[in-house]
Amino acid sequence: MRSRAAVPTLAALAVALAPWPAARAESKAAPATAAAWEEAGRAKVIQKRAFEKTGRHQLAAFGGFVPNDDLSWLFPVGGRYAYHITEMFAVEVHGAYLFAAPTSLSRRMDDDQKADLMNPRETLSWTAFACGHWFPIYGKFALLGSTVAHFDVGIKAGIGAVGVASVELTTTEEKRDFKPRIAGEAGATALAYVHEHVALRLDLTAMFYGADGRNVKVPFEASLGVSVFLPSLRGE
Repeated sequence: MRSRAAVPTLAALAVALAPWPAARAESKAAPATAAAWEEAGRAKVIQKRAFEKTGRHQLAAFGGFVPNDDLSWLFPVGGRYAYHITEMFAVEVHGAYLFAAPTSLSRRMDDDQKADLMNPRETLSWTAFACGHWFPIYGKFALLGSTVAHFDVGIKAGIGAVGVASVELTTTEEKRDFKPRIAGEAGATALAYVHEHVALRLDLTAMFYGADGRNVKVPFEASLGVSVFLPSLRGE
């Protein structure tokens, strides 16, 4: 009789304990949201870009410095226009006029009457390029512990022309000849967004062109500018 009475008791106990494994499994289930996943440390969530560029026009003004010309300090001032095809790819045209100031080496050579050692002298006077950009890196950083700034970093390459001022010094006069030369460029670009439509832009660029028909000159340019992003053509 006792064994028969125990059967209903065991059955009732099994029914009571049945939801426990399911509840335990539910407690181990995946978090319901992406934020919960990241908080739980199970996965890193890649967020969308805070400032979207697809279909937008970019206008920029910039100033810079070319430090590796032996005879002149060069200061480019110019503008850029870019169209962002996607978030990662853009096409751009840009140009600059370069202001020149003699270096200490140039002044010393003039004082020592050794100008003929570098005669004629060639100096960049203007640049004009068309290039493509690729922006594979984006993110954000804390500024002074209170402000979050967003940024994009990319690389660029292009082709264009440079104007070379060839100055020939003689005993009687100074002859100037401006020659355009085919040139190429490659470098990196960083954008730091201060507003939906405004960004600070840093460019580090190496240009290369043929000099004197024998050598290749590679001036390096560092420039800082302000970019303005116009609304997207898609109306977004």
